[in-house]
Amino acid sequence: MSQGHGAYLAHQIRGWLHIYLVTNQLPLHKIVCHMSSLLDDEDIASKIKLHIMGVAADQGHFRADTIVDFIASEAMQAKLKKKGVPIQNRTISVWTARCWLKALDFCFGCHKNGMYIDGHERDVVEYQNTFTKRWVKEYKPRMAEYDNDGNWIRILEDTDHVTGQPCW
Repeated sequence: MSQGHGAYLAHQIRGWLHIYLVTNQLPLHKIVCHMSSLLDDEDIASKIKLHIMGVAADQGHFRADTIVDFIASEAMQAKLKKKGVPIQNRTISVWTARCWLKALDFCFGCHKNGMYIDGHERDVVEYQNTFTKRWVKEYKPRMAEYDNDGNWIRILEDTDHVTGQPCW
């Protein structure tokens, strides 16, 4: 046994020795090895994002299966083959698709309406226009106007003729 660590470590050391004898290189530790992803290629990542946004615009939602189906499509398989990317099963798993969604900064949840989404701005402008017209027609004639010195510019129709004060 390898220094009291059991049979598993002895088998690992034997495997490393075989790798060294075949390749004349020491095997790298798994922490050192960087597992590459299709998302490392900006072209593929942008195609996936565009596809997701297109599906979301059409259907109002998307799922991880959307990415799985997109990667399995003939057009995407041809692009991957052209780039020399081997995919063993010609697709990815749903779990991988979920990880890719997280890596592409998508998050799970319902779309929430913001302040100016779904015609809110249009409704506010319409309300402001109707209020302004109503104010000029109904409210302004009922208001007294003053200059900067506090003198009346316009006196209401219902005023006390002795004092000149408005009658409320």
